[in-house]
Amino acid sequence: MTTNNPRSTTDLAQNLLLLAEREHDQKLKNGILSDYLHPLPVSKKTARLQREDKILNRRFALGKHLTAYQELENFKALCRGEQLMSEQEQAKLKCWLDTRKNPYFFLMPVKVEENSGVLNLYTFHGILTENEIAIIKSIAKPKLNRARVQSGSNKEDGNVSNQRTSKVSWTDENDHLLMLKLATRISRITGLRTDSRIGDSEKFQVANYGLGGHYSPHTDFLITGKSAAEFKNMNQEFLVLGDRIATFMFYLSDVEIGGFTSFPRIGAVIRPSEGSAAFWYNLKRSGKADIMSYHGACPVVLGNKWGSHNDSSISVCFTY
Repeated sequence: MTTNNPRSTTDLAQNLLLLAEREHDQKLKNGILSDYLHPLPVSKKTARLQREDKILNRRFALGKHLTAYQELENFKALCRGEQLMSEQEQAKLKCWLDTRKNPYFFLMPVKVEENSGVLNLYTFHGILTENEIAIIKSIAKPKLNRARVQSGSNKEDGNVSNQRTSKVSWTDENDHLLMLKLATRISRITGLRTDSRIGDSEKFQVANYGLGGHYSPHTDFLITGKSAAEFKNMNQEFLVLGDRIATFMFYLSDVEIGGFTSFPRIGAVIRPSEGSAAFWYNLKRSGKADIMSYHGACPVVLGNKWGSHNDSSISVCFTY
């Protein structure tokens, strides 16, 4: 049967859909199992709405006593863009302009965004210029190599692992005057000493995450909590520098989809923004490890992620 009446065509389609829904739900009622059937009746809600309701009503546990499965589920949810913090927790977070009690920032204060009420986790916006980003990339590109997970006694040792799929290079104040300026800038913002030439921090690490590039959840502190056997195989440079007190991570590019820095134990997420930087403490004032700093880099779904970080002992890292 054919018709030129749009209203009749719409009515016919709706009737066919209702008929298909009745047949589907009747088969479920009769105990018929098939890959072509949804697990729940669709007469009240479509499969898409059922899935959306399931996601909206899902409850995620946060805190330091999570199982490995719960931490992984939290990480995946954050990477999908789901909100794990309660509205009450989000409402307490603030943004402000801060001179950091330093005359250098009196005329151009730092733009600070608070990302968590549990961990000292902040984003500093607009602290790198486009020209500075271009210089950092030009220094890093010739030295990029597949990232490794630390396992040996030498800094260059380690295992290539699917846990960390990116390319990295190392640079310091001796490579370019800009690196000295950035170390000074980080020091002014954080109040920490950051000159890698005298052991205040590690060198700048520049990382590039291509499509699918990620870093599974981990902690940045390396010494605290280690056993005597682990100390024997530890990188001697880390033992001299001391543990990573904090991490300062620059974002050298925007990412169209994905590439978040996610903290599954506290439900926080930082979205890469070109020229901004994330900062958090890995150790508490007591010197003990802050296990709430457990974090990972979500897979890049669309785009390219460049970044750099510095660990102070501070850790400084650029990602792009």
